[in-house]
Amino acid sequence: MANRPVGKGFHQLQPLLDDHSARHRDDRRGGLSRKADTADPNPFAERYPADRLRHQGRHRDAGRRSGRLSASSFRQQIGLRMQNSSDQFRIIQISDPHLGRRRPFFQHNWEVLVELLAAETYDLVVCTGDMSMEGAQFEAELAFAARQFKRIRGPIAFVPGNHDIGNSLPDVRGGETVITTARREAYLRHFGPDFWTRDIGSHWRLVGLNSMLPGSGLEGEAQQQVMVEEAAASAAGRRLMVFKHKPLYMGTPDETVLSQSALYPEHRNRLRDALSPASDALVCSGHIHDYKTATWQNLQQIWAPSTAFVIDRDGLQYPVHGIRRAGYLVHTLSGDGHVHAFVEPDRFLNIDVGNWMRAPESFHARYHTEPLRGLILAGDE
Repeated sequence: MANRPVGKGFHQLQPLLDDHSARHRDDRRGGLSRKADTADPNPFAERYPADRLRHQGRHRDAGRRSGRLSASSFRQQIGLRMQNSSDQFRIIQISDPHLGRRRPFFQHNWEVLVELLAAETYDLVVCTGDMSMEGAQFEAELAFAARQFKRIRGPIAFVPGNHDIGNSLPDVRGGETVITTARREAYLRHFGPDFWTRDIGSHWRLVGLNSMLPGSGLEGEAQQQVMVEEAAASAAGRRLMVFKHKPLYMGTPDETVLSQSALYPEHRNRLRDALSPASDALVCSGHIHDYKTATWQNLQQIWAPSTAFVIDRDGLQYPVHGIRRAGYLVHTLSGDGHVHAFVEPDRFLNIDVGNWMRAPESFHARYHTEPLRGLILAGDE
């Protein structure tokens, strides 16, 4: 079934992909400057080989049998490369790169990622939110992150994270930057649709969602709900693959506490009900910076790691939900089958900001004010 508009403000993904591919196929420039607004940062001159470590997960089969992949379900393989074929569709899922011009703490991993993806074989890149570090506060940071993604070849689809668009309502922690019409409009200007669908052949339908719209009262909230309900109801045998920033829940689906770490219970159950007409669905998220798989009824969940950093690697303050390492995911769709791999490039830095989380002024205050040390930025000499 072809994508079609659902109310005012609904966006189709295909025109965005075609436009991105045409405009940015060869745009992978480097050079970091705070003076020229169009310059892209590339403070690392060394070029890295595309070697990497993978944890291979055959999620469709193992997930249905056990509800969750055990540690023995992962195989560590050096140099594994899954070549594309005519009946496969390959998706690179990256999440939470937290790019920033004001505070480029995590630029090193981004430079490595750009290099690795230049050597990868894939059909689509999906980023599941937090493209920026401070985009919700400064639109110029959204613009910076958007320019960085132009360095990646091929089509890219995005869904917003709380750092891009503001966090969910109600503001349960108090004093937090939350989603507003103005912040959402800024996101749309730089990254395009915040919810979308796209059909992949006759077997799959991709769905992108804005995790912060539910409960916001904004115009897009009802439109997104209609879109996801119609996407599931009209799937016509296609499996659904849903991309969004926040996971469905943290520990168990019957959690009742409102937490900004996951969808609020009301919104989680509403999404489950909307997806219930589908025989099963993959739900791919980010936000937590852990890699994990789990199953809830017909929803098979995959948490993507962050490419930028981890939070409290040893679980001294926060429970470890899965593999807490920096990396990205590779999804391969073949017919109605799905396998995925967690990729941990050996050139990534596994930066742990757990100590910032326990600081009295909080992590959010630290990254807004902490000066960047030891790096000379082009144009600032």
